Amino acid sequence: MAKPRNGGPRCRPYCGLVPFDSMFYSDETHEPAHIHVRSADGECKFWLEPVCLAGNRGVAAHRLREIERLVIEHEHFLTEKFHEYHRR
Repeated sequence: MAKPRNGGPRCRPYCGLVPFDSMFYSDETHEPAHIHVRSADGECKFWLEPVCLAGNRGVAAHRLREIERLVIEHEHFLTEKFHEYHRR
């Protein structure tokens, strides 16, 4: 398990979106399935059902397209892991 962000909820990292860091946060159990992805220039969030950009803080457009492609490619795996992590 990764360190809490800003003293807040814990997150679980996943390596399916290499070279980006991807994670689920434990305090987001009431939101639809989604994944947070960090790159060198920021962090974004994608809904998984269906795949759609939910938010972006600093990730360049060309990286967002690359991340979106990876999220779509791994959508079923990420959705399954989201539900396992939040025990749904």
